[in-house]
Amino acid sequence: MPIVAKHEKYLGLATVAGRSKKELFTGIVDRIRKKLKGWKERVLSVAAREVLIKSVAQAQLSYAMTVFKVPEGVLDEVHSMIMAFWWGQKGTERRVSWLRREEMVCSKMEGGMGFRDLKGFNMALLAKQLWNLYQRPNSLIATILRAKYHKHVSILDARAGYNPSYMWRSLMSALDFLNSGLRWRIGNGDSVCIWGDKWVPSSPELFVPSAPRGLPVDSRVSALIDPITEQWDLSLLENCFPNELVRNILKIPLRGIQEPDRLIWSTSKNGSYSVLEGYRFWLKKFKEENGVNGFGEEVVWKKMWNMNIAPKIKQFIWRFAREVLPTGDHISEKSQRHGDKCPFCDLRETQIHLFGDCQWTSRIWRTSEVADCFNYQPVQDCYGWFKQVMEKVDEETLESWSVMLWYLWKERNAQLFNGQKLAEEEIVIRAKYYLQDYKANQAKRREEPEVRVEKAWQPPLLGEYKINTDAGFGQAGGVTLGVVIRGEQGKFTLAAAKRLEGD
Repeated sequence: MPIVAKHEKYLGLATVAGRSKKELFTGIVDRIRKKLKGWKERVLSVAAREVLIKSVAQAQLSYAMTVFKVPEGVLDEVHSMIMAFWWGQKGTERRVSWLRREEMVCSKMEGGMGFRDLKGFNMALLAKQLWNLYQRPNSLIATILRAKYHKHVSILDARAGYNPSYMWRSLMSALDFLNSGLRWRIGNGDSVCIWGDKWVPSSPELFVPSAPRGLPVDSRVSALIDPITEQWDLSLLENCFPNELVRNILKIPLRGIQEPDRLIWSTSKNGSYSVLEGYRFWLKKFKEENGVNGFGEEVVWKKMWNMNIAPKIKQFIWRFAREVLPTGDHISEKSQRHGDKCPFCDLRETQIHLFGDCQWTSRIWRTSEVADCFNYQPVQDCYGWFKQVMEKVDEETLESWSVMLWYLWKERNAQLFNGQKLAEEEIVIRAKYYLQDYKANQAKRREEPEVRVEKAWQPPLLGEYKINTDAGFGQAGGVTLGVVIRGEQGKFTLAAAKRLEGD
């Protein structure tokens, strides 16, 4: 075994950080790029791309983000690659991003896709490490870091200090974020300042907005508790605070003077910090800063995503409701190109025209089983049409309407790009049978769950031999072949291996 002075990498991460922190993550970024490139060469539905992004692409940086603050340039590059893949980029061609990244990270119940904001997730993971250090001050890592960086203060009051390591600076970058979400749970009140500390959960800012009247500025919450009854001193509260703040303070339960005050995570039910709660806290602030309030109503989106139809059709309906389908008007606005005419008439192609106003689609709707849904069509708003259908029709009609929309889009593309056009009655029949076949297959899967039986190797019969072979391709080229011969009861007889050079 060779002896080395140091390992360049450990568990996929560099062991030494130089001046350029971006270089530490080039290997991970390249791995993401290769995966996306391989996926682009396959014919994947939009639903399949969503699964791959959430389960694979966005997970590549997770391990590194638990201990390091990844440079924003790296995160922006990964975001750009992921969004390009999501919107259908193949090779090096450029595709239009129809929605801002800030809208895509909104949850599906808010009209987004629930993609992860990597910067916020990085902060949530680093804050979890700080929370663990605060909760377990006697652990080995907490003891080492305390001896080196914060001998005389708590981890929540620590600073970067002189010549800190990259890991410590990363942790310190998340300290303000963690402190912004913490509040005090009142026990005896000795550790909490009335003015300045966050301890009033019902108050919008969690703390008392101004100094209490008649009390020193540095007074503790214990001064507001009657030591005999161990309850809030109502007369003192009414003399010191406005009526609304008094009501909020009285809602805080007291656990007795023997119980110490404790810092907890403000949005968690049990008070413990989790990465999920931290990320949600970050995302709420992120949306407020970027002016993103979600799109549509939660009850409408929930009903849409719960429909019993193919995932790719749900994705299409989402794009229809968000009005981000590449119709003629959208493409001409983004690329400044002319030629935004409807493929079935000479009018300008908008979403509401294509699926509602066009004479071709109007005739198809009237001959279909969901003709009533056509009557809910408003003049200019696809989401309004989508919402009315969601609210007014039963589940079966809703699913049929969704499949009809998808089939109309398919036929529009066939006419535009291939010059193919089905008869109007044929489109209605195909949409109907497509939904029936899908539901029949789903029912069959539920009734007959797949049972996987692993087949173990079996020895040959008496007087016979069994030959097993294998082959592998090397990274530098060439092929390696292997063979094993065993007799009855699996007794070893002969083995051989050979390497063949060449391409």
